[in-house]
Amino acid sequence: PTSNHTLPTRDDETRITLHQAALVRPSTAPHVFSNNRHHKIIFRHPGYDDDYDQNVLFALFAFDRRNGALHYGTAHLACAIVAGNAWDGYLTETRMGIRIDLDEDDLLCGKNYYFHVPRVANDSPSEDTTYKYPIYPSFEHWAFPHNNLPPTWSPPVQSPGEDSEDNTPFAPPSASNLTTAVLRRDKSCRITNHRDYVERAHLCPRTEADWFRATGMGRYNDNRELAGEYIVDDIANAIALRSDIHSAFDDRKFLVTRKKSKWVVHFLEITYELGRLYHNAAIDIDTGVSWDFLLARFAWTIFPHVRQFVETGVARTVRLRQKIDDQFKELVKLAQSEELKLVVGQGRGRSVSPKKRKDREGNGIPVAEARAVKRRCVYSRKLISAVAQLTYPATQNAIIDEGVPLKHEFSQSLPDLLFESDSITSPTNTSMPLHGIPCLARAHTTEDDSDTIEERRISLLKQRERRKQRPSNPELLCCDYTAADAAQAADLPGKQEFGGAHLCLECLGAEYPDLFDNEEDIEREH
Repeated sequence: PTSNHTLPTRDDETRITLHQAALVRPSTAPHVFSNNRHHKIIFRHPGYDDDYDQNVLFALFAFDRRNGALHYGTAHLACAIVAGNAWDGYLTETRMGIRIDLDEDDLLCGKNYYFHVPRVANDSPSEDTTYKYPIYPSFEHWAFPHNNLPPTWSPPVQSPGEDSEDNTPFAPPSASNLTTAVLRRDKSCRITNHRDYVERAHLCPRTEADWFRATGMGRYNDNRELAGEYIVDDIANAIALRSDIHSAFDDRKFLVTRKKSKWVVHFLEITYELGRLYHNAAIDIDTGVSWDFLLARFAWTIFPHVRQFVETGVARTVRLRQKIDDQFKELVKLAQSEELKLVVGQGRGRSVSPKKRKDREGNGIPVAEARAVKRRCVYSRKLISAVAQLTYPATQNAIIDEGVPLKHEFSQSLPDLLFESDSITSPTNTSMPLHGIPCLARAHTTEDDSDTIEERRISLLKQRERRKQRPSNPELLCCDYTAADAAQAADLPGKQEFGGAHLCLECLGAEYPDLFDNEEDIEREH
């Protein structure tokens, strides 16, 4: 039989149509952006000698022109923040030179500049060239300039009676609903305008919650009920960013600053494509985002550049935030090199944003340091011995043979922490059968010990339940896993109160080891 269906010709829409992929490297005008690693500008402290570059505060890439130039306002703000929020500071081209008179959006085209902070209100740089003005050595010690923002960072004052849709009062979201609220407000990545794989990004990172509280940044939150580590989870402290842009943001590849009265992306590090695409791109930031948090992010991004100045080996005059008589105070002191190394070494190494893993419904749940769930347990035999003695009174006089490897079979006490050997050795060198401490405990306990054993058994069940909650309950994380890993790698001793381990029993008891692939394997082994 024949069909009445008319087949289209080969030239019609019966074949797939292909197209060229979008350009990864845009044809940016050559005078707009430089990605040259040789284009740098050095900023120096005039109070220290030029010899051996011991007066170099920091250096910034000069990406604002093809032949190397840097936005004056951005450079001045970075210098001023480091120099104690000295908005009245100024630049010279030589140590004894005259003050550079530039507008905020002019460009710096030289190779070296000196940032001066006047002792008094005068314009005579010669009187200040030997002034070792104090600097903040790190973000942790930086005092936020409340009610004293840089002139170009002061938000516009709303006229009396003026109202708009953006200023309509609303109930601020809770910490658990922050991501949804940010994505609903921003709708797309604030830098790329893309809507795929967009995340919530903190301005002041969660790892700086201690600094946030100590400096009173909670006053800028919309939600005044936030506290603890969640005090930074406010909608005024977050913007929406595409996942790769978010990673670059947290890696301090770029910052957001003011140029020509607009919010603009400014790259600080060399990249393959992102700098070409987005350096000096004006972006739209919602009026609900706090300018104060944007300034905090600017400072947080800049301070790592000052570390070499602090660690040069020369004594520096610094501003330090210290707790005296149970109050935070800012001290100005001459700190020696060894003290300075300790100061800058206090910075945390954790990720600045919580990791994400999927729940059963496929939703992205932010979990602080989710990778820690599968990290190798950090423990010592002293810890196992301590746990055994605390859990089972019969083991009070027992010790663990240091030559015997350990195995995770201790299922009746600390979850998954058990011996590989079949015996423990008493001080009299008598070998006792183990097959798991519970057998030993039951064989040597009296009726008076039964209540204690029952309490420990209940504690075990609670710990096992906590472990199940770990991927979705960030409150269970109380130890710094990154610091524990670093200490273990450096063969440093653990804390005495942890029995020689680097993690407390709360964290240690809620994780599982690498030698088991999953929860089911642990259950089968037990």
